[in-house]
Amino acid sequence: MINNMTELDIKHWSAYYPYEVEVIVDDEEEPCLVVAINIQSIFIDSGCDYAFSDAKMILHPLSDIHKEIEHKGKKFIPYEYISGYARDIIDEINKEIVRYKKSKAKINIDINILTRNHLQMMPNRDFILLLSYHFDMFNLIPDKLAININTL
Repeated sequence: MINNMTELDIKHWSAYYPYEVEVIVDDEEEPCLVVAINIQSIFIDSGCDYAFSDAKMILHPLSDIHKEIEHKGKKFIPYEYISGYARDIIDEINKEIVRYKKSKAKINIDINILTRNHLQMMPNRDFILLLSYHFDMFNLIPDKLAININTL
């Protein structure tokens, strides 16, 4: 798995595009809806198009999975909608992060790699569900390739 990505590509945009993801671009005052994509750019609801590198998706960090979120006008806790196996994976990620943060010894572990490796084991149905809720399933936020919705 690639660590510390430097730019988004079609695989990232195509994963979120079907689920009405919003983006921030410098030329627009408000978040914009992505209405189309092609091999190198996105098209937003204002009619403009931007290179992948000129836009940042607005996503939830995985830590929001236990919190009430609002998506398409409905409020709910995403954790309640994923399968037991996916819950186990999310819980394991959280345990490893807590263990890492509490460790007095310097453990040479990359949390981004840990999270990515665990997410590869998640059932497809749950992975897609979390994509549709705009969760950061590719660890884009830590690499500053997406914006944490909680910071807006």
